[in-house]
Amino acid sequence: MSSLTSVELNFLVFRYLQESGFTHAAFTLGYEAGINKSSIDGNMVPPGALIKFVQKGLQYMEMEANLSNCMFWSGCKGIAGDAEGKKEEREGLGEGKREI
Repeated sequence: MSSLTSVELNFLVFRYLQESGFTHAAFTLGYEAGINKSSIDGNMVPPGALIKFVQKGLQYMEMEANLSNCMFWSGCKGIAGDAEGKKEEREGLGEGKREI
């Protein structure tokens, strides 16, 4: 697994600021972080990269939490079974209380 460097993170934040219309903040970060001196090819970074990166990280954390809960739950039927059980709990439907 590769890790994200501070230079790469700075570039992602810089691009996010630009794409969101925060031109002054992007300029300031770019100057302070030396974005123009980095070896990152901006053409290789897709639009919305920071948002996608954060969303994938949140999905990973959710999946990791569900897997760790599943390991300690005796009736675990896999991720799909666990997710269905959680959905029923949220909707107030317990075992034997299914809607028809």
